[in-house]
Amino acid sequence: MVVVGYPRVFMGEDCDAATFFAPAEQTRLNATADLLNSTLSSAAASRGFRFANPTSRFVGHAVCDDPEWINGLSNPINESYHPNRAGQASGYTPLVAGLLG
Repeated sequence: MVVVGYPRVFMGEDCDAATFFAPAEQTRLNATADLLNSTLSSAAASRGFRFANPTSRFVGHAVCDDPEWINGLSNPINESYHPNRAGQASGYTPLVAGLLG
């Protein structure tokens, strides 16, 4: 079994005027993803599971990057700040597939 972590959402830019996360807020949100990944990795290891950390795969593909693998503010709203199709196909799929074999 593989437990999958969270990418960093921002890489220093929020291009949506409707949300505008300040640089300090972006840093805190990314630190939260790192903390979640650390916690999930430890919990997975203690139960004999593998952990897939997507952080490095998503570098250059955060909100507002080109190409963007994580949605910014979206319609419908429940797709906001989640990986889009490209993020699933190019980010998560190869990462998890490599751990399942």
